[in-house]
Amino acid sequence: MLPDSTRQIIEQNDVIIGDGRFSILGMRVVAIPLNIVLVLQKHFTDKHGRKASQVFYTAGRLQGRLSLATQLKLQNLPRDTLSLTRLLKISELFGYGALEIRECDREEGEAIFENSASPMCRQYVKLFGCDGSDAGCYMRGFCAGLIECLFGVHAEARETECAAKGTNGCRVVVRAKPGAGAQRRREDRLFNRIMEAFSPDRNLLSRQTAASKQLIAHGQISFRNGWFLAMSIPGVLFSVEVFAALVHLLDQAFGREVHDVLYQLGRCQTRMGGRAIMSRFEFNKATFLKSYVQQAELQGLGLARIDSIDWEKKVFCLEQTRNNLAAKHVELFGVEPAPVDSYTCGMAAGVGSLLFEIDGAGVETECIAAGSARCYYRVAAGEAGRRRLLLNPGLLREALSAQALLPAR
Repeated sequence: MLPDSTRQIIEQNDVIIGDGRFSILGMRVVAIPLNIVLVLQKHFTDKHGRKASQVFYTAGRLQGRLSLATQLKLQNLPRDTLSLTRLLKISELFGYGALEIRECDREEGEAIFENSASPMCRQYVKLFGCDGSDAGCYMRGFCAGLIECLFGVHAEARETECAAKGTNGCRVVVRAKPGAGAQRRREDRLFNRIMEAFSPDRNLLSRQTAASKQLIAHGQISFRNGWFLAMSIPGVLFSVEVFAALVHLLDQAFGREVHDVLYQLGRCQTRMGGRAIMSRFEFNKATFLKSYVQQAELQGLGLARIDSIDWEKKVFCLEQTRNNLAAKHVELFGVEPAPVDSYTCGMAAGVGSLLFEIDGAGVETECIAAGSARCYYRVAAGEAGRRRLLLNPGLLREALSAQALLPAR
């Protein structure tokens, strides 16, 4: 039997998947496995400390502001606490947990949020233990963004309790903070660009809505107690605008490192996940290829097509005529001199490695974000030297193992 929350989503058409897009409550999103997000965050915060935490905090703020602003507009709701309470289901649908607002005082400019079952923090403890790091930086930012949108002021958030540090749940206190420094003004300009680039995704065809209902009804996508699950694997949803902004902010702060890390995460995710799927469902390579193309759509990454496979030379080529992240990057930041979608490139490399049973690597030879009409990935042996493998292999294997991918309890 389907959980009540999942059944309600089917009935209200809150989720639409099709034509290379994944939309929820009218927002176009990308679905990233939760453990991928946590390894990405841990790599940068361990290596770069507070500077990296601030990037993830900023991304959370952008998501909180965008989520509430768009829903208030789409549902024609007043900007008050009651509307915020009604719209907190966004956090559950996005896999952020059962976020609740305990206090909200507009005159004092203060609000208190509680999250008794934060998937990010609980899964962080499962993977890395209570190591004292700022595991909740993204969710702190998300809460701050909600209040900034609600009160129309700048705000700062701090965690007084965090499940990743051994408490039973998470508690975030948000306070208004008058004035804005140079950093905050830059973030405001970025948010304004995001709002200008946002357009509601309500007009997909009915057959796509039917396909969405089928995916949910068959359990391939589910929403349970604040967890978002795709193929039973916990995930996190980001609006396309915010994920593109997160990658851009990491690129600005740390350069090419973010692209090498995302490439390695995508590659490892597909290799390990592909092996598990082929073993579990007894898929042959042709069936696995079909499922991979469907996965790209299920994650909201765009439309993918196998362009060619040369079994003798062990070369695999993948084409995307629609890449949602690359297209959104152009809208927000303009055309780049080099390709930007290293995550999808890594996923393509993982597919090639599985197909040919080699340590193959991928190159994005064309990219929509670099001015091309498509994204094109070529995977072959001997390309590995073009990428720095920065992540600890043992950490990746542990974080993406079959047991680690199960939701924490």
